[in-house]
Amino acid sequence: RQRELRIFREFAIIAANDPLAAGFPAGNVTVMGNVNRMVNGMPSPEAKVVATLVGNPKAATIYYYTTGQMMLNGTKAPAKRVGFFWHRTEDASADGHKLFRAAVQWALEP
Repeated sequence: RQRELRIFREFAIIAANDPLAAGFPAGNVTVMGNVNRMVNGMPSPEAKVVATLVGNPKAATIYYYTTGQMMLNGTKAPAKRVGFFWHRTEDASADGHKLFRAAVQWALEP
């Protein structure tokens, strides 16, 4: 579920060992070249949260469900699902693109 749009350039990686963290250590990562809107959500407790808004650990900016996990709306994920922060892709930094590639790669793996 999409929660809000906030203006940011960076977010906080909280699950550094996760494949969707793209090798970044825990902490803040600049993902937008310009200050921009960043989509975030409040996933169900079964989701794996990889990154959040800086200063707001309840606002997930990268999260995912594996097949069969219960999503926020009470239905089971029929396949992998990824929540990702992009609002305007043309403003994404190289690190933002790296995170996007990691998310797509994970989603496409069987």
